[in-house]
Amino acid sequence: GKATPQSPSRFLQKKVTCGQCGTILTRNSKSLPRIYWDCKVCQTSIGPLDDATLLASVAEKLLAVCREPRMAEPEPVSGQSISLQAARLTNEINQMLNQREVEPDRLLPLILECAAEKYKTCRIRESDHVTLRLLTLFQEHTEDKELDRELFEQTVKQVILQSDGSLRLRLVNDKVV
Repeated sequence: GKATPQSPSRFLQKKVTCGQCGTILTRNSKSLPRIYWDCKVCQTSIGPLDDATLLASVAEKLLAVCREPRMAEPEPVSGQSISLQAARLTNEINQMLNQREVEPDRLLPLILECAAEKYKTCRIRESDHVTLRLLTLFQEHTEDKELDRELFEQTVKQVILQSDGSLRLRLVNDKVV
């Protein structure tokens, strides 16, 4: 078949996901000039939504975040409950270790659960470091008037397309704007 001209939304395509189920959408240009975005999993078809409109919506969202970088901050997660749970488990583990007969099959699950709890707490901090990088990047782009492709690549994990054609961006720290 003859080569189709590169669509300007090409770099967006691998990040355009279904607002219903999160699957990557397929750009369907069978009925050009109308373009639809199809979900192979839940059969949602979104559109018609042409590349220029999609691109403009993404640009509008991303530029809004550039002007207001605090939008990229995740909702505050209470780290409190997590560490309480870890503390409770640590306590239980220590009590078991202090008994004369240590029961490995009761102890091991607790140790694993405790490790998982502590890991959750680190994960939250790790996303902080991602968020700091995001804030820095967006602050460097507050004056932007058009979509910076590299900024898009570095900061956006998913372009979430809703069935009504509206969209939201999931940033690399998982904040949805």
